[in-house]
Amino acid sequence: MKSASGMNRLSSSAENRTLNGATQPVCANQHFKVLLFLMAKFRDVMKTEEVQNLIQEGLDGATAEVTDLQGTGDHFSARVIWSGFEGLSLIQQHQAVYKTLGTFLTNEIHALQLKTSTE
Repeated sequence: MKSASGMNRLSSSAENRTLNGATQPVCANQHFKVLLFLMAKFRDVMKTEEVQNLIQEGLDGATAEVTDLQGTGDHFSARVIWSGFEGLSLIQQHQAVYKTLGTFLTNEIHALQLKTSTE
C-alpha cells in the first residue's frame, strides 16, 4: 500500500500468524527481518541489538539479553525469558528462538548459545 508521499507502508489488514497463542502480523515481522537482513549485509556483521530485536519481535512479550561472545558479530549468547515456553521441551523452546532469527542463523550468525526460561 502506498501513502500520499508514494512511500510503501504496512496495510492494517495484514495477514496474521499465531505462534504459541501469540498473534503477530506476518507482513510487519517479515518487513522487519528484511530490513535487518539488508542492514547486516552492508556491514557483514550483526549487532547484539539486532539479534535481541529479532527474538523479541518474534516472541511477543519475550525479554532477550544478547552478548557478542567474540566481538565479531557472528558468535552470540542469548538468555530468553518468555511465558510462551511454558509446556515446551527444551528443544521446542530453542526451535522457537531459532525461528525468530530465520536465515540470519545460517548466514550471519555462526554460533548461538541459548538459555531459555519462563521466568
